Formats: sequence, structure tokens, C-alpha cells
Amino acid sequence: MKLSIIFPALCFILFSFASNVSAVQTQSSANSSTNVSDAVNLMAEVSITTKDKFTLSADYFEGLPRSDGFLLLHGCQSDRQSLTPIAKLLAEQGHHVLSLDLRGYGKSTTEQYSHANIKRDTKDIINYQQRMAQLMAYWEEDVLAGYEHLATKLAKENNISILSVGCAARYAVSTAEQLYVANMALLSPDMDYATKERYKNLRDIASFFISSVHHVESYQTAKELFEWNGHDRSTMLLYKGNYAGNQLLRRNKSLAIDIAHWLSERAK
Repeated sequence: MKLSIIFPALCFILFSFASNVSAVQTQSSANSSTNVSDAVNLMAEVSITTKDKFTLSADYFEGLPRSDGFLLLHGCQSDRQSLTPIAKLLAEQGHHVLSLDLRGYGKSTTEQYSHANIKRDTKDIINYQQRMAQLMAYWEEDVLAGYEHLATKLAKENNISILSVGCAARYAVSTAEQLYVANMALLSPDMDYATKERYKNLRDIASFFISSVHHVESYQTAKELFEWNGHDRSTMLLYKGNYAGNQLLRRNKSLAIDIAHWLSERAK
């Protein structure tokens, strides 16, 4: 009689304990998922002041504690909005993301510093290139200011990686020469000979090169640097056609996912 009473009671207690454990685990999982997805909702437009007191505009996606950071640099034919899909994908993984409008683009624009004004006012390619060179002379310090702003959001043990598009690749290199850059993704990298040699003088940084085979300059740069790079996590992704930068992103909907996945996999 005693066993017939004790055994059902014991089963009930064990069942209740298991149910409570399961409920706690489910709630913990739900909280973790909510925290990650909330990162997208915590995007804020921020202002960053450079050494020469210019104000840069950027989108900052707040990540989870002790997560890595990613600095996103658009190319010469677009602004930070072109990289928003990648920024959101990284933010969904809980990372800190800063997508920067480089000086003269997007909301980092004044009458004096404006790519749109340069295009409107120049009548020939030589004058355009000269004025663009004057504008881009500020970009090295601008990118450093963006890096330093992002670094203030991270725990000391976490790292910053950089995604650059087109002409911004040279500023990813100059940043890596001065500060620690964990990984690089270079979409249609546009570098002159001197910048390529500077890249080769860096330590072996895990790099993701993306280009289309008939966009000759970026393809040759990507191929040369990929073959030189000695990091075993470096990767090269090639597309058919003569498309570069934002064109590649628009034409290949999975590319943003591939870039975000590669960067996120390199993070802690």
C-alpha cells in the first residue's frame, strides 16, 4: 500500500521538476533570441567629430556585450545606405556595427565637401579626379575617427573588422597600418600600386576578396592580393560580368548574406 502511494507521488515530483527546467531553458533561449534581434531595433544615427572638427554621420547598431565590431565603408559611387542590408545582417547576429558616410557623401556633406557638387561642377575627367583627390585626402583621418568611435562601444578583448567597397579599400589598409584590424572584406577593391604594396607589408589578415572577372582592375587586384595573402581563412569569391561594388550587391541578392556570414564567422 505504501509503495502504491509513494511511486505515483515520486513520478509527479520528477515530472514537475523536468517541466520547470524545460520552461527555464525555453525562457532563456527566448531571451537570448530577443536580445539578438533587438540589436536591429537599437540602430541610431550618430555624429562623429574628426580632428579638423568636421562632423561625420553614421548608423550605429548596438551589439550584445562582449561581441565584436564591424566598420563598414562604402565606395565612391554610393553612400552608407548601400551597405544597410549587410549592417542589419551583422546586427542580427548581435555584433556592433558602424556604417559610415565618408566625407562628401550621404549625410556627411557640406557645401565645401560634396561629391554631388564635384560631379555637377566639373567639365572633364581630369578636373574631376583632382577634386576627388582633394576630398579623399581627408578620408584616412575620417575612417580612423569612425574606428575609434566604434572601439568605445566594445569590451577591451573584442576586435574590429572592416568591410570596404571600391576606393575605400585603401583606407581599410591605412587603418590596419595604424590600428588592429582583425579581418577585412574587400568588395571590388580599388587600389593603386603603392596601396597594394602597403597591404602586403601588413601581417597576414584574414581577407575576403569579392570581384567580377571582367571588371579588370578590381579582379586583378583581388587575385594578386589573395594569392599573396598567407592566412588560411582568406577567401575569394568571383562573379561573371563587369560589375563592381554596389552593382554586384544589387545584382546578386545572396552576396550581402555571404559577406555578413564570412565576417560573422571570423568574429568571436
